[in-house]
Amino acid sequence: MKMDFKKFAVLGAFALANFQAQAINVDFNNVGNAVVKFFAATDTYQFIDSTQAGTLGYSFAIGASDGVGDSIGDLGKITGTFTISGITTPSPGYQTANVTGSGTLTIKDHVGLLLTGAITWNTIFTFGTSGGMNFNSAINLTGITYSGIEQDLVDLSTSVGQQAIMTLSFGFVPARNLTSLTTGTGTRNSSFSGDIDAQAPVPDGGTTVGLLGFGLLALGALRRKLV
Repeated sequence: MKMDFKKFAVLGAFALANFQAQAINVDFNNVGNAVVKFFAATDTYQFIDSTQAGTLGYSFAIGASDGVGDSIGDLGKITGTFTISGITTPSPGYQTANVTGSGTLTIKDHVGLLLTGAITWNTIFTFGTSGGMNFNSAINLTGITYSGIEQDLVDLSTSVGQQAIMTLSFGFVPARNLTSLTTGTGTRNSSFSGDIDAQAPVPDGGTTVGLLGFGLLALGALRRKLV
Protein backbone atom coordinates (compact mmCIF):
# COMPACT_ATOMS: atom_id res chain seq x y z
CA MET A 1 0.00 0.00 0.00
CA LYS A 2 1.35 3.40 -0.99
CA MET A 3 1.56 5.80 1.94
CA ASP A 4 0.20 9.32 1.38
CA PHE A 5 2.89 11.29 3.19
CA LYS A 6 1.23 14.62 2.42
CA LYS A 7 -1.91 13.53 4.21
CA PHE A 8 0.02 12.25 7.22
CA ALA A 9 2.11 15.44 7.24
CA VAL A 10 -1.07 17.48 7.55
CA LEU A 11 -2.18 15.27 10.43
CA GLY A 12 1.24 15.63 12.00
CA ALA A 13 1.14 19.40 11.71
CA PHE A 14 -2.31 19.40 13.29
CA ALA A 15 -1.00 17.30 16.17
CA LEU A 16 1.94 19.63 16.68
CA ALA A 17 -0.31 22.68 16.66
CA ASN A 18 -2.65 21.20 19.23
CA PHE A 19 -0.22 19.33 21.46
CA GLN A 20 0.38 22.37 23.69
CA ALA A 21 -2.95 23.27 25.26
CA GLN A 22 -3.85 26.93 25.40
CA ALA A 23 -4.00 29.05 28.53
CA ILE A 24 -7.29 30.39 29.86
CA ASN A 25 -7.72 33.97 31.01
CA VAL A 26 -10.77 35.46 32.73
CA ASP A 27 -11.29 39.15 33.54
CA PHE A 28 -13.24 40.47 36.51
CA ASN A 29 -14.53 43.76 37.92
CA ASN A 30 -15.84 44.82 41.32
CA VAL A 31 -19.63 44.75 41.71
CA GLY A 32 -22.19 46.76 43.68
CA ASN A 33 -20.50 48.81 46.36
CA ALA A 34 -17.59 46.37 46.85
CA VAL A 35 -14.15 47.98 47.24
CA VAL A 36 -10.58 47.29 48.17
CA LYS A 37 -10.09 49.14 51.49
CA PHE A 38 -6.70 50.38 52.68
CA PHE A 39 -6.19 50.79 56.45
CA ALA A 40 -3.43 53.35 57.08
CA ALA A 41 -3.05 52.59 60.81
CA THR A 42 -2.10 48.96 60.20
CA ASP A 43 -0.54 49.22 56.70
CA THR A 44 -3.05 46.63 55.50
CA TYR A 45 -5.82 46.21 52.99
CA GLN A 46 -8.86 43.97 52.58
CA PHE A 47 -11.54 43.35 49.98
CA ILE A 48 -14.95 44.46 51.23
CA ASP A 49 -17.96 42.61 49.81
CA SER A 50 -20.97 44.32 48.30
CA THR A 51 -24.03 44.90 50.48
CA GLN A 52 -26.35 45.52 47.53
CA ALA A 53 -29.10 43.20 46.35
CA GLY A 54 -27.99 40.79 43.65
CA THR A 55 -24.32 41.01 44.61
CA LEU A 56 -24.64 40.72 48.40
CA GLY A 57 -21.67 38.94 49.96
CA TYR A 58 -19.50 39.08 46.84
CA SER A 59 -16.99 41.61 45.59
CA PHE A 60 -16.49 40.92 41.88
CA ALA A 61 -18.00 39.32 38.79
CA ILE A 62 -16.33 37.69 35.79
CA GLY A 63 -16.89 39.90 32.77
CA ALA A 64 -14.88 38.24 30.01
CA SER A 65 -13.13 34.98 29.14
CA ASP A 66 -10.97 33.72 26.31
CA GLY A 67 -12.29 30.21 26.99
CA VAL A 68 -15.80 28.89 26.43
CA GLY A 69 -17.19 31.89 28.29
CA ASP A 70 -19.65 30.01 30.50
CA SER A 71 -18.20 31.69 33.61
CA ILE A 72 -19.23 35.19 32.53
CA GLY A 73 -21.46 36.64 35.22
CA ASP A 74 -20.14 34.35 37.97
CA LEU A 75 -19.72 36.17 41.28
CA GLY A 76 -16.60 35.93 43.41
CA LYS A 77 -14.93 37.28 46.53
CA ILE A 78 -11.51 37.56 48.14
CA THR A 79 -11.02 37.15 51.88
CA GLY A 80 -7.92 37.80 53.97
CA THR A 81 -5.82 40.66 55.31
CA PHE A 82 -2.76 41.75 53.35
CA THR A 83 0.12 43.82 54.75
CA ILE A 84 2.20 46.38 52.85
CA SER A 85 5.88 46.69 53.85
CA GLY A 86 9.21 47.92 52.53
CA ILE A 87 8.00 50.82 50.38
CA THR A 88 10.54 52.00 47.81
CA THR A 89 10.46 54.85 45.28
CA PRO A 90 12.35 53.70 42.16
CA SER A 91 11.45 56.91 40.31
CA PRO A 92 9.43 60.08 40.98
CA GLY A 93 5.73 59.27 41.29
CA TYR A 94 6.33 55.50 41.28
CA GLN A 95 6.33 53.43 44.48
CA THR A 96 6.53 49.69 45.06
CA ALA A 97 6.31 47.47 48.12
CA ASN A 98 6.12 43.87 49.25
CA VAL A 99 2.83 42.33 50.36
CA THR A 100 2.48 39.57 52.94
CA GLY A 101 -0.55 37.68 54.14
CA SER A 102 -2.86 35.23 52.42
CA GLY A 103 -6.54 34.72 51.86
CA THR A 104 -9.06 32.73 49.87
CA LEU A 105 -10.47 33.34 46.41
CA THR A 106 -14.01 32.02 45.86
CA ILE A 107 -16.00 31.99 42.62
CA LYS A 108 -19.62 30.78 42.57
CA ASP A 109 -20.82 29.21 39.33
CA HIS A 110 -24.32 29.56 37.89
CA VAL A 111 -25.70 26.66 39.96
CA GLY A 112 -24.00 27.62 43.21
CA LEU A 113 -20.96 25.33 43.13
CA LEU A 114 -17.71 26.93 44.28
CA LEU A 115 -14.21 27.26 42.90
CA THR A 116 -11.71 28.08 45.65
CA GLY A 117 -7.99 28.73 45.90
CA ALA A 118 -5.42 30.33 48.20
CA ILE A 119 -4.45 33.87 47.18
CA THR A 120 -1.40 36.01 47.99
CA TRP A 121 -0.41 39.31 46.34
CA ASN A 122 3.40 39.42 46.70
CA THR A 123 3.84 42.99 45.42
CA ILE A 124 1.94 46.27 45.07
CA PHE A 125 2.67 49.54 43.26
CA THR A 126 1.26 53.03 42.73
CA PHE A 127 2.04 55.35 39.85
CA GLY A 128 0.12 58.58 39.58
CA THR A 129 -3.58 57.78 39.86
CA SER A 130 -3.05 54.08 39.10
CA GLY A 131 -2.06 51.11 41.22
CA GLY A 132 -1.70 47.37 40.89
CA MET A 133 -1.08 44.15 42.79
CA ASN A 134 1.22 41.29 41.84
CA PHE A 135 2.79 43.53 39.18
CA ASN A 136 5.61 41.02 38.63
CA SER A 137 3.03 38.42 37.51
CA ALA A 138 4.17 35.72 39.94
CA ILE A 139 2.06 32.61 40.49
CA ASN A 140 -0.09 33.66 43.45
CA LEU A 141 -3.30 31.61 43.21
CA THR A 142 -2.70 28.04 44.34
CA GLY A 143 -4.60 24.91 45.36
CA ILE A 144 -7.47 25.64 42.98
CA THR A 145 -10.38 23.22 43.41
CA TYR A 146 -13.78 22.98 41.72
CA SER A 147 -16.38 20.21 41.45
CA GLY A 148 -18.77 21.75 38.92
CA ILE A 149 -19.05 21.55 35.14
CA GLU A 150 -18.57 25.13 33.90
CA GLN A 151 -15.75 24.72 31.41
CA ASP A 152 -13.97 27.98 32.24
CA LEU A 153 -13.76 27.03 35.90
CA VAL A 154 -12.82 23.45 35.04
CA ASP A 155 -9.95 24.84 32.96
CA LEU A 156 -8.79 26.98 35.89
CA SER A 157 -8.97 24.10 38.36
CA THR A 158 -7.13 21.67 36.07
CA SER A 159 -4.36 24.12 35.19
CA VAL A 160 -0.71 23.16 35.59
CA GLY A 161 -0.18 22.56 39.30
CA GLN A 162 -3.75 23.77 40.00
CA GLN A 163 -2.36 27.29 40.14
CA ALA A 164 -2.63 30.58 38.27
CA ILE A 165 -1.46 34.19 38.07
CA MET A 166 -3.91 36.76 39.41
CA THR A 167 -3.30 40.47 38.91
CA LEU A 168 -5.40 43.41 40.02
CA SER A 169 -5.67 47.14 39.29
CA PHE A 170 -7.01 49.97 41.43
CA GLY A 171 -6.73 53.74 41.44
CA PHE A 172 -7.36 57.03 43.22
CA VAL A 173 -8.30 60.50 42.00
CA PRO A 174 -6.58 62.60 43.19
CA ALA A 175 -3.52 60.36 43.13
CA ARG A 176 -2.44 58.57 46.29
CA ASN A 177 0.84 56.73 46.67
CA LEU A 178 1.69 53.84 48.97
CA THR A 179 3.13 56.19 51.57
CA SER A 180 -0.15 58.08 51.86
CA LEU A 181 -2.12 54.81 52.01
CA THR A 182 -0.05 53.64 54.98
CA THR A 183 0.33 56.92 56.91
CA GLY A 184 -2.05 58.14 59.62
CA THR A 185 -5.22 56.45 60.83
CA GLY A 186 -7.71 56.84 57.99
CA THR A 187 -9.03 54.42 55.38
CA ARG A 188 -9.22 54.73 51.60
CA ASN A 189 -11.51 52.82 49.25
CA SER A 190 -11.05 52.02 45.57
CA SER A 191 -12.89 50.12 42.89
CA PHE A 192 -10.84 47.38 41.23
CA SER A 193 -10.53 45.05 38.27
CA GLY A 194 -8.15 42.32 37.21
CA ASP A 195 -7.62 38.98 35.59
CA ILE A 196 -6.76 35.38 36.31
CA ASP A 197 -4.45 33.58 33.91
CA ALA A 198 -3.80 29.83 34.05
CA GLN A 199 -1.82 27.52 31.79
CA ALA A 200 -3.68 24.38 30.80
CA PRO A 201 -1.72 21.11 31.10
CA VAL A 202 -0.36 19.34 28.04
CA PRO A 203 -2.65 16.40 27.16
CA ASP A 204 -1.06 13.10 28.22
CA GLY A 205 -3.34 10.61 26.49
CA GLY A 206 -1.70 7.88 24.47
CA THR A 207 -3.61 8.87 21.33
CA THR A 208 -2.26 12.41 21.41
CA VAL A 209 1.28 11.30 22.11
CA GLY A 210 1.09 8.65 19.41
CA LEU A 211 -0.30 11.10 16.87
CA LEU A 212 2.41 13.58 17.77
CA GLY A 213 5.16 11.01 17.23
CA PHE A 214 3.60 9.74 14.03
CA GLY A 215 3.20 13.33 12.83
CA LEU A 216 6.88 14.02 13.42
CA LEU A 217 7.82 10.91 11.45
CA ALA A 218 5.48 11.88 8.62
CA LEU A 219 6.82 15.41 8.47
CA GLY A 220 10.36 14.06 8.36
CA ALA A 221 9.47 11.58 5.62
CA LEU A 222 7.81 14.28 3.55
CA ARG A 223 10.86 16.51 3.93
CA ARG A 224 13.14 13.71 2.74
CA LYS A 225 10.85 13.06 -0.20
CA LEU A 226 10.88 16.69 -1.24
CA VAL A 227 14.64 17.15 -0.90
